[in-house]
Amino acid sequence: MKIYIDPRCDIRYASFYIKGLYDNFGKSCITFSAKYSKQVSFNQFNSIVDRTLLITIFDNDKIIRIVIDSRDPRSILTDAYNWCDYYFKSNYKYNEPPELEKVIIIPPSFAINIWNPTITLLKGFYHTFLSYRTNNYGNKRILFDTFKSYIYQITRRKTLKAYDKRYSKKSSNYIFIACSLWNYKECIEYTNTLRFNFMKLCKTNPHIDFEGGFIMNKLSANIPVGWERYCKTKRISPAEYINKTQHSFCVFNTPAVRECHGWKLPEFLCMGKAIISTPPKNDLTEPLKHGHEIYLINNESELSTAINILLTDTNYRNKLEINARLYWEKYCAPQIVIKNIFAHFRR
Repeated sequence: MKIYIDPRCDIRYASFYIKGLYDNFGKSCITFSAKYSKQVSFNQFNSIVDRTLLITIFDNDKIIRIVIDSRDPRSILTDAYNWCDYYFKSNYKYNEPPELEKVIIIPPSFAINIWNPTITLLKGFYHTFLSYRTNNYGNKRILFDTFKSYIYQITRRKTLKAYDKRYSKKSSNYIFIACSLWNYKECIEYTNTLRFNFMKLCKTNPHIDFEGGFIMNKLSANIPVGWERYCKTKRISPAEYINKTQHSFCVFNTPAVRECHGWKLPEFLCMGKAIISTPPKNDLTEPLKHGHEIYLINNESELSTAINILLTDTNYRNKLEINARLYWEKYCAPQIVIKNIFAHFRR
């Protein structure tokens, strides 16, 4: 078998699936090259194509072309769709038109570090060069952004092992949250308010030791009146974020930009956390069941009830933690996702 990965990808979004390929097939059969996918246009003005991974697979006498689309929107990239045999997408709804036969839903993923710093830098330089040679970019900003995603891997992401539940140190009353105050219409109307309500309920609960808030950046929305105490400018390190999240007795999840699953949901499942969440806006390969792997809420009243139940009912909380991790291991781990992807054309 030979696997060709198009280097014109945002490594933050591609790393999860590259890890799955490494785990299933090893590194020797994997090459970064756009030789078989260069006909797919990467036009930055009408799509976020770099969050789409193009893979060409030579498996015995078969050639299979697959797309792994990790973008936030539910839209499909026409050029990539026409090129591929299978289009795997993490943010999608089957019952919304147009119905496209090549589209297959996969679980949400998150950015992980898969190489040591030296190798990451070397691959960053080389893959940026390959991207330039393939597209003959005239816009140097695109090249900068391509390489910057590799720097991000070194400075802002940890290995998958760091999220493992074996490293979790749970508290009976501590809650930590660090999230974005997104400047997108759906976030201003929905996501930001839900996150604020969670923070407020935890902050004002005398039985909860609360820490965290919105981490402000250049993409942040204007701070609503009364939210100032929950907004912070200092970023936290990846290790601190993971450690404090693991220490929390529960976590909060809600759909984010373009109603996507976001990175937090798979991170929480991987950590084996007791998750309070509003219902996902996109389909999952297997639905998360309320009271089994997750605690689903629909409004602020239900949110308050959920926090208090998980604060006081240790057995219920432990049940959610165990089943969240089992869900991750069965459906979401990189090796499992890639194994299931390959099962579609190895039947």
